Amino acid sequence: MVIRTRERHSAIKELASAGMSISVIGRKLSLNRRTVRRFVRATDVEELLANARFRTSLLDEFKPYLRAWLFDPSPSAAT
Repeated sequence: MVIRTRERHSAIKELASAGMSISVIGRKLSLNRRTVRRFVRATDVEELLANARFRTSLLDEFKPYLRAWLFDPSPSAAT
């Protein structure tokens, strides 16, 4: 994810500095214009990465249960 974000940020900034609109950049890179706008507004790529690192998931409270269920070696876990 980090590499892809850095590559997208670089490509979007390059196209934006060439004068392309957000909609055109989105079509060219097959990205939603809201994603392009977020990348254009970001001061640097670290800002984008920081937001992604601290995002919570709807599954966060269930992760311990899911891990136990998935990795439990007992045969009863399969039923």
